[in-house]
Amino acid sequence: MLCAAAPAQADVPLGLQVGYAFRPNVGVGVVDDRFHGAAGSIIVHAPPVLWGFSGRLELDVLAWPGQTVASQPILAAIVVPSLTYAFDDSGPTATASLGPAVGVIVRDNTSLALGAQAGLMVRLPVVEGFDVAARINVATVSPDVGLFATAMVGVTVSPDVLIARALAGDGPEAIAREVAPTLLPPEAHDDDNDNDGDDNNLSVP
Repeated sequence: MLCAAAPAQADVPLGLQVGYAFRPNVGVGVVDDRFHGAAGSIIVHAPPVLWGFSGRLELDVLAWPGQTVASQPILAAIVVPSLTYAFDDSGPTATASLGPAVGVIVRDNTSLALGAQAGLMVRLPVVEGFDVAARINVATVSPDVGLFATAMVGVTVSPDVLIARALAGDGPEAIAREVAPTLLPPEAHDDDNDNDGDDNNLSVP
């Protein structure tokens, strides 16, 4: 069920994503063949606020290498504060986002970029405090970049949740057992306890 208000100790998940950036060259006034590039993002998620609505702050780093017609590469660093809406938080979470974009564009010179970005992210929980995430964005920033889209994948961690688990005694081994329980051997003392139990059950002839 969606949260109506932020909990008393709401976590602030942090995300790191990388992926692909595409410019369809719509609205650019000159011939430009820099279509394919790379994208990376650092994301800070705010706790749920009201009826599934919340916020998010991200830093997107984008790069399109130079090509035959347009030989100068495009580099961009864009900050996007977004309003988000989580459709569900009972398991895999789909979140829509919309917000303004502001940053700098480096081409043959450095210029201020302004625009907007909308996106959809899906987060799949792996263990408590650790998710894998995938998202797509559509954005436009001017000048020099225009309309573009990104597709990224990455991880989202909740530091306060992981710290609380560590303080409770759940170390890396316990978390690893949740991810892949069949890959780790059983505890040695479990076998010892089993053997002790078997010895106690032996009868003396």
